[in-house]
Amino acid sequence: MVETSDEPGRVYNTLVAFGPDGGRLASYRKIHLFDAQGFGESTFIKPGPSTTPVAFEHGGVRFGLMTCYGLRFPDVAKPLAAAGSAGLLVPGAGSSLPTENERCRLGWICDPIAL
Repeated sequence: MVETSDEPGRVYNTLVAFGPDGGRLASYRKIHLFDAQGFGESTFIKPGPSTTPVAFEHGGVRFGLMTCYGLRFPDVAKPLAAAGSAGLLVPGAGSSLPTENERCRLGWICDPIAL
């Protein structure tokens, strides 16, 4: 979701996990912004202020939260795994750039294995 920030013109890219009853289980503000290949996500997205891993338990299973480009950075995934996350919930948006689309396809296949 898009969440307002205290900085005019920039918002947070926030992932929110809800339980079956609609209650909020956890939320994570994206910290790794995609500023590459002519795209400057940081011009309109503000990185989350905390690098503390965000996880929650549901149905006896611990899940970690990450977003999109963060898959390329082990500083998010490794602490989630070390804290007992059995799975990572990682919504992402591909880009229209062919090279990034190819990286996304490879990343989705390889990154969870590397974890």
